[in-house]
Amino acid sequence: MQENNLSVEEASAELSEMVENAWKDLNKECIKLTSVPTEILMCVVNLTRLIDVVYKNNQDGYNNPKNNVKSVIEALHLSSDLRMRKTLTLSTKSTQID
Repeated sequence: MQENNLSVEEASAELSEMVENAWKDLNKECIKLTSVPTEILMCVVNLTRLIDVVYKNNQDGYNNPKNNVKSVIEALHLSSDLRMRKTLTLSTKSTQID
């Protein structure tokens, strides 16, 4: 901030604009046809989403114990675990049918 003679508010606004532009770029790239498998793209998108949640509103939700990011991460993990169990159950049933 001191290097560019910006106030905290100006620097924050500039950073917010950079984040918004990065989201736009990420969404554009996900729409394009590419040789990269969708699973890999979704890992990148999901990691980006997690970072956005953890550091939302210029808060360090990871290191700040007052933020409730732990419950969000646990909910995401639980949701992922439930989807994985459902997939495994369905694949087991389809294997038994064959």
